[in-house]
Amino acid sequence: MRDVDEKTVAKTTRATVYPDRFLPGLKAKRAFGSFQKPFEFELIATDTKGAAARSVPAVVIGRRKEWKSVQTKAPGDSLQRRNTLVRTEVLRREVTLSGKPQPFRFQAKKAGQYAITVAVKGGKAYARRNFYAYGGDYIGWDFRTDDTVQ
Repeated sequence: MRDVDEKTVAKTTRATVYPDRFLPGLKAKRAFGSFQKPFEFELIATDTKGAAARSVPAVVIGRRKEWKSVQTKAPGDSLQRRNTLVRTEVLRREVTLSGKPQPFRFQAKKAGQYAITVAVKGGKAYARRNFYAYGGDYIGWDFRTDDTVQ
């Protein structure tokens, strides 16, 4: 940036920008367990100064994460596998958050990778937690690289 005399002007400063008036929080009691037992979480909300909030409308969204592989044609008539992460919504529930932690339970219908998100309704603030439900014959395979077992 330059001033009227074409001299450079520079200054660095810090600013905190919050996505919303309230910030949701999410804590998992465990992030790895059998899909046959419910996963337990605690939900909370604070204001931007960290004080307990009251009656904050929010939505909880649960998503299952699965890798899909598609074989595509590559240069020179060769074949190439493309691995894509697909997130499927398996839960959507409206809740009211406060400064007091409230329990929330999620029951996975089958084994796999999941994420739970709590978001301020109509706002931009959210908290997300990944977790893994095991059981049956399922094991996770991280397809970002074809040789990684998770």
